[in-house]
Amino acid sequence: MNALLAFLAQFGLSLQAPPIHVLPHETLCRIMDNNCAHVAAVFLIDRPELNLVRGHIYLSDRVDTRTIKGQSIILHELVHAYQVQSGYYKAEECHDHLRAENLAYTLQNAFLAKHGHKPVRAFLPECPRITATKWTPYKP
Repeated sequence: MNALLAFLAQFGLSLQAPPIHVLPHETLCRIMDNNCAHVAAVFLIDRPELNLVRGHIYLSDRVDTRTIKGQSIILHELVHAYQVQSGYYKAEECHDHLRAENLAYTLQNAFLAKHGHKPVRAFLPECPRITATKWTPYKP
């Protein structure tokens, strides 16, 4: 965890690491309304019926955190934790969510590149009032 936090600090992101919980993949799918195709982890959910707490990271049991790819997934969620803790992300509009995901994917891919891995594909929400959802990497 310290290495991930140190990596984010290089980009000016300083945060209190939230608790991380591992859940069965099927549970994570239910949290994401059965959108299982690309789900590996989530942050900032509040699902009391599932006994989940806002501000925690929930990770699929299919993610191997010993690998660089698995660590990059945690890093992605840590970026979301930073965004919430710092007030960067308020989720008031769809474009706010796009901006938040843009930063998370950019830093996740920078981490992967640093370790010689290919970038992951960004899965961005579709916004009704935004005609193009082209992913443009965030430039810190």
